[in-house]
Amino acid sequence: MQITFAEISQWLGQLWWPFFRIGAAFLAMPFFGDALIPVWVRALLALSIVVITAPLMPAMPAVDLFSMTSLFLAFEQAMWGVFFGLFCICFSISSPCWDR
Repeated sequence: MQITFAEISQWLGQLWWPFFRIGAAFLAMPFFGDALIPVWVRALLALSIVVITAPLMPAMPAVDLFSMTSLFLAFEQAMWGVFFGLFCICFSISSPCWDR
């Protein structure tokens, strides 16, 4: 059985791009972004969520992992994760649970 670099790249891409997004979301989320939660716990939680949800996701874009395109794609995924985390902050501030 021959495994090519393109297949390995596709497998890594299926996990790598969502990991950037979920990891960045955990950095900006109210509870997970706290300094009391160690970085390795956040990374392990993000990795476990990615591994569980990867089979449910559509195919990720096929890009060379060692190119400028992949760098820009990683930045884009991180920005979407930060936006999601900030949205969670805005939602938790405007939540009616804070009125008690």
